[in-house]
Amino acid sequence: MKRNFRQNLRKARFALMAISVGLMVHLAVFVPLSFESRSVDREKIREAFVQYPDRREGEHSVLLKEQASLFDSAPLFLPTPHNHSFSLKEIRMQEEETTLFDSFPAKITLSRLNWEAFSWFEKPGVSDYRGVLRSEFWNIFHYLGSSPRSKDVETKRGSWIEIVPYGRSTPTLVEPLPIQIRQAGEGVLWSPVALRILVDRIGPIGAPLLVNSSGSYRVDEAIERYLLEAARDWGLRPGYYKVLFGP
Repeated sequence: MKRNFRQNLRKARFALMAISVGLMVHLAVFVPLSFESRSVDREKIREAFVQYPDRREGEHSVLLKEQASLFDSAPLFLPTPHNHSFSLKEIRMQEEETTLFDSFPAKITLSRLNWEAFSWFEKPGVSDYRGVLRSEFWNIFHYLGSSPRSKDVETKRGSWIEIVPYGRSTPTLVEPLPIQIRQAGEGVLWSPVALRILVDRIGPIGAPLLVNSSGSYRVDEAIERYLLEAARDWGLRPGYYKVLFGP
């Protein structure tokens, strides 16, 4: 009887020792790991909160989407140093002499050949006008840059990239305009192109948000492709940035 009692007591002691050792291992290993994982989660939540746009940013994004839908329905957007544009109504009213830019002293007209193309459309749609006018796009700007009559006009040639943190006015990084962007725009950016990007520790998150277009899909696409690649090497801190291409 006493022998069985001693054996059971010995087994109980071994069980208590095993339980105590297990508790010590748990406290020594799993508890620090749980605290560390919580701190990492809190850090992620804090960063996401900093990066997430505020109410004004959300309203601005909605406004940009509305402007983008209007841009897609417009005949064509021709940028100038003053961001002037012309409407379809003006074109119909002044078919022979259409001044596209009121701020320039030189009178710019579209070629008669392209105006005659309008007669082919019984009920011309917006896309038809855009297709006809787009062929004149770069010719107009080459004319403005080379014509002696426009020598008094300040022609702005894009040459810099500025990266500005959201909510600030001072850029954190300034770089020369890359050669592929200058080639896409044939050496000229007539109005600054502005984009907004969200960056984490790895690089840009999602596609850049186009704030101010160049007026050329080719130039805009070249800038967006370059921005997605270059932003990974800029070493930016997580957050929102406004990137300006041009003068």
